[in-house]
Amino acid sequence: MTTKIVLVGGFLGAGKTTLLCRLAEVMRESGRRAAFITNDQAPELVDTILIKNISSSVGEISGSCFCCNFNGFVGAAKKLIEEFQPEFIFAEPVGSCTDLSATIMQPLKDLYGREMAAAPLSVLCDPRRLRKVLEKSCVDIHPSAAYIIEKQLEEADLILISKSDTVTAGELSSLMDDASARWPLAKVMATSARNGRGVTEWLSETLAAKAAGTHIADIDYDRYAEGEAALGWLNAKVRLRGGGIRWDDFTERLTSSLSGHFDARGSAVGHIKLIVRCGGHVTVANVTGGIETLTRRGSAGCGDSAEMTVNARVETTPQELEKAVREKLAEACGKDIAADVVDILSLQPGRPNPTHRYEEVIA
Repeated sequence: MTTKIVLVGGFLGAGKTTLLCRLAEVMRESGRRAAFITNDQAPELVDTILIKNISSSVGEISGSCFCCNFNGFVGAAKKLIEEFQPEFIFAEPVGSCTDLSATIMQPLKDLYGREMAAAPLSVLCDPRRLRKVLEKSCVDIHPSAAYIIEKQLEEADLILISKSDTVTAGELSSLMDDASARWPLAKVMATSARNGRGVTEWLSETLAAKAAGTHIADIDYDRYAEGEAALGWLNAKVRLRGGGIRWDDFTERLTSSLSGHFDARGSAVGHIKLIVRCGGHVTVANVTGGIETLTRRGSAGCGDSAEMTVNARVETTPQELEKAVREKLAEACGKDIAADVVDILSLQPGRPNPTHRYEEVIA
């Protein structure tokens, strides 16, 4: 059996994990076998926890991106195939990663085409950010980070306008037309993981397609490296204790405080994700820009203890990012909650150094 590998890329905050969670539900309900691979520069990844709440067949690659650890990516896929015999593996690369066609799609086709069939490279971009990219007005993020987004869209086989429920039908149609004109080599589709619109259509298109990795973008690796290095990355795991704490309120309070802190300093937020678990109950908060983008879903209920995982990607130094997270955590806890930081890692990504980089498209 040949397993289809579906890469779902896109910049930080584009909605990749929400889409994969929706896919996990669709696959489970339809009785089809699917597995997932998440990816990050550090362990303790919110995305992995979220998908594992729905599917047990999840692998994680941490410490490097897929392209810089191609052998690790293939190894994770093979392990999932051996354990679960999935028809499909959906893989979510690091949000600041591009050049996937040259570094993942082509070597996958060339070296492992008999075992794994590459599906078209899908790249997500939400309406707000897509309009800014089209108008070259990404003033809210570092210019080299904006460059990464443009290159992600340029190399895509399928461009998915995510969060389509946040714009009118007229605005969505205009975006689709403009994106098709700007990137004519890609097919443009729209999805909303929140209400499910367009998800099955995209899935059908992806799984039925015969061609994948149909073109390679020209990447300036100096600018690419600068765009990644503009962000501080932080992953943390925290144990929380208190008496009858309403964990949803705490989660919103902490997320809002962090968002407001970076807004006030003009530090662009790629994303801030918090997941808080109390017993079998979970709440997830997310910020993908200014404080107006804050959302929270699910409920962790009320209890005496909880576990929290924090992932933050912000345009600041790792030191300043960790300092802000520790300070705002202490403020949100106050006198009623004790916080034990079990693990915390803050870093700045190094220069991308892919295992393979193909110059030509493999048929």
